[in-house]
Amino acid sequence: MEQRKSRFVGIDLAKKSMEVCILCDGKPATRSSYKTDASGRTRLCASLHATDTVALEACALAFVLSRQVKQDVGCRVIVLNPGKLAMIWQSTRKTDKEDARKLASLVQRYPEDELPVVTVPDEREEMLRTFVSMKHYLVTIRTSLLNRLRALYVQAGITSANKCDLDSGAARERMATRLNGYLVQFAAVIGRELGVTEQEIASLDQELQTMIAAHELAPYVISIPGVGPGVAAAFLAYVGDGKRFSNPAQVANYVGLVPRLDCSGETNRYGHITKEGCRAMRGIILQAAWSLIRCKEGGRLKEKFVLLSERRGKTRSAVALARRMVGLMWILVTRREYYADASKDMLERKFRRYGLKFEGWKSKAA
Repeated sequence: MEQRKSRFVGIDLAKKSMEVCILCDGKPATRSSYKTDASGRTRLCASLHATDTVALEACALAFVLSRQVKQDVGCRVIVLNPGKLAMIWQSTRKTDKEDARKLASLVQRYPEDELPVVTVPDEREEMLRTFVSMKHYLVTIRTSLLNRLRALYVQAGITSANKCDLDSGAARERMATRLNGYLVQFAAVIGRELGVTEQEIASLDQELQTMIAAHELAPYVISIPGVGPGVAAAFLAYVGDGKRFSNPAQVANYVGLVPRLDCSGETNRYGHITKEGCRAMRGIILQAAWSLIRCKEGGRLKEKFVLLSERRGKTRSAVALARRMVGLMWILVTRREYYADASKDMLERKFRRYGLKFEGWKSKAA
């Protein structure tokens, strides 16, 4: 029986269709099109071989397709970061068929460790990512509505409205008595939208807390002061067990909390943070850093923030603290240890609050 030659398959995904290009040594490129629905994905899998190498650009549908191809065909699937494929998005000729050919050519010419590979999340990680992303979306909507409500009070000449005056439904009702005319109607409309949004956020928080209570790695992350179920969910959704990272610096770079670096000759310039990776995760880690700063049991992390803030200011120091917290989370998860400065009483109190199981004191990471 003749052994099949390795083929390199590039797939460019759209909403309803996908273009497929197959490259094989000594043969012209083979092109085909499929629908992205269940039947189309099944037909695609039937046309692939176990010896193929498939390349996709990362997106939600790419994760679904990659898992199905691995399960039904068993071939190697490489999911690539589209933001780092300059040969595609900088091309003067960009079509779906051409993109599929370039994807196939990439995996044919370069080894996997030289490509911008994206790790495909498992089903639990993808579910956590969806919840974290949805909460970030709802919080953004709530902030926008609150800003619109403040603008109404400024329009009425009331500039003293602060966060505590608009943070809850009861407080907003009390503030609405100071408005007159048509502004009362508009404030009521915004108030109803805020009520619905806040209710959905509370429901998501409850579901996230339930999911985190059942996660075996959550207690190690939550043992850090300032870290709650929301932060733990974001970290476990995008970093997971941390096995695909070699050190804390790689995790900080993945989140986008490392500074830009411009080196030329003897000149080294450090810019603002790169802000790459997941924006929702980066934002919630920064919130956790500010929470740790206000915490009474911040330990050495808080002490280092106080020392650094005297030289660099509070904002830059908070970003540096967030970067250190991300690295510490990775260390605790990979070592299966609790935070070194966390007392047993604090852990028991915190775990009881979030419904986590405290399995006794284990060796601690510094």
